[in-house]
Amino acid sequence: MSPARVFAPKEHPCMRRPSGFAKAALFLALFPLGARADAPATSVAAAESFVAVKRGDLKLDVKCDGWFEAVAPIEVRLRPRAYQGELKIVSIAPQGVAVKKGDVILKLDTDEIERQVAAAGNELKTATAALAKAEADVKLGEEADKIAMTVQTQAEKAAADAVEWWEKVDGPHMLKQFERQVKFARINVEDQTDELDQLKKMYKSEDLTNATADIVVKRAVRALEIANESLSLAQQQAEKNKATQYETSRQAVANALAQQKNATESLKAAQAQAKVQREAALFSARQAHQAAQRRLENLQEDLSSMTVAAYSDGVVLYGKFSQGNWQGNNVTYSPRDKVQPEQVVLTLVEPGKVRLIAPVPEDKIARVAVGQTAVVTPRALPELATNGKVTAVPAAPTIGGEPAKFEVVITPDKTDPRFLPGYRASITIDIDDATGVLAIDSKAISGGKVMVKAGDKVEEREIVTGRSNGEQVEVIR
Repeated sequence: MSPARVFAPKEHPCMRRPSGFAKAALFLALFPLGARADAPATSVAAAESFVAVKRGDLKLDVKCDGWFEAVAPIEVRLRPRAYQGELKIVSIAPQGVAVKKGDVILKLDTDEIERQVAAAGNELKTATAALAKAEADVKLGEEADKIAMTVQTQAEKAAADAVEWWEKVDGPHMLKQFERQVKFARINVEDQTDELDQLKKMYKSEDLTNATADIVVKRAVRALEIANESLSLAQQQAEKNKATQYETSRQAVANALAQQKNATESLKAAQAQAKVQREAALFSARQAHQAAQRRLENLQEDLSSMTVAAYSDGVVLYGKFSQGNWQGNNVTYSPRDKVQPEQVVLTLVEPGKVRLIAPVPEDKIARVAVGQTAVVTPRALPELATNGKVTAVPAAPTIGGEPAKFEVVITPDKTDPRFLPGYRASITIDIDDATGVLAIDSKAISGGKVMVKAGDKVEEREIVTGRSNGEQVEVIR
């Protein structure tokens, strides 16, 4: 025989008559606490009391104790966006008081936050001025770069023109000048030679004293020697000038052009870097301006949140309501008391707008479905018992523990303004009963087996179980 299986479906799809219990009246042993399922049948039977088993109805209602909670509670929670400072109470509505929409239910001291708002306003002005300057720097920088690049381009062109002019005019003129100096020296030598020759011829034909002739010829000879020396010096100077002065002059204009080209590239790199720096400064200025503007706006919002008015008519309750319990509702606030950010100081609830929460254990949740009817009996005022409907069943447990529990939502047909969040109620969720089934006491089952007595014979049998209400278990076979 296959091992016993225990389960509890809402509706079993195929109910079969249990073959092991065909007789109208059988007897099952109720196992006492501590009895062993593997004990011999005779010893177990001797120790147990037997009960008759027969077909009947199995009530599958789910019962539990639940609580009322507000349908749309308004939690007053302080969440400063930018304010950093103490949150001191100036005034607060008393616990349990009824208020009208627009009534001030909480007012906090604003001296410090007003100072921070003023400081943030000044920071925004400074950031605005810095942004304007950064924007102007970008515009003026671009214009200055264009002018500087134009000037540098002109300087480079002038240097290139100087090289071209030197190669076409200045350089050739310099060489011709050197050649002219040599040429003049050579002409002078030729002139002195001719003059000396003429003197010599003249002195031969004319009747001049030897002394006079000697003087004149000697003078011409010396002039020729000097002319020859001058020619030699001019030739040497010309060679030197070609090798030094000419090359120096040529290299000067070439270097000037190279310097201007280098200056152009350097200016391009410097302008590119300066442009990035200006744009980065502008980006930072915009970010700082946005941050200052956002801080001022956030502080202004924080300032407005320091006075809280009721969003609707309702009742003021201190603290926060969660899973059937109030947290922080046992405090007594007075002026100058401090509250903390993110703390739920109070909750505004509308009387009569409540629903029920039924914490259904995990072993019963499968039988609960949206649309089922429930009977709600308030513990404080049981005479106000009413029906309701299951309107939400969570997909996962919402309350830990063993067993875990599911917070099933029940909407009552009628409510009373006296029922505030936290009031308790007994809840019975109406599940369709299982009729004509063989049901046994859950205490009679041990390890998926029961002790069966038919006449004088006692034997142990494995069973397959079905639905259960916690006390009675359906036997499938």
